[in-house]
Amino acid sequence: MKPRACLLCVALAVLPAGCGGTPYKVAPVSGRVLLDGKPLAYATVQFVPVAGAASENPPPSSVGITDQEGRYELVLTDAAKTKGAVVGKHMVLISLGEEASAHDTKPTFHKQLPDRYNRKSTLECDVPPGGRDDANFDDLTSK
Repeated sequence: MKPRACLLCVALAVLPAGCGGTPYKVAPVSGRVLLDGKPLAYATVQFVPVAGAASENPPPSSVGITDQEGRYELVLTDAAKTKGAVVGKHMVLISLGEEASAHDTKPTFHKQLPDRYNRKSTLECDVPPGGRDDANFDDLTSK
């Protein structure tokens, strides 16, 4: 009878992990983005996990939108919209979208960041188990 009771306890302990939430370790991440020394407002910051990217069930990415001061906070792109990013190494993509153009005070036809920050990103960031509030990208240049 005891082995069955133990098996039931294990099954009940595992059940919450499979319902909702994410099977990956997630930690809070926030930071600031500067372009040419000035806050980059309304930019999309995306963290794409490097480990497991080629697996059948890759870890979810995280995304955040910068405010007027260039500050952002990440949220997983999973259905639960969990705050933070998966623990580990990430490729970082920063781009400007329609929202940035709509809030831009200078009229421009195409305001884009160099490819090295998005399509051909060279940006990386490690997310430790305790998270980080210093995931800053403050040396971006428009040239």
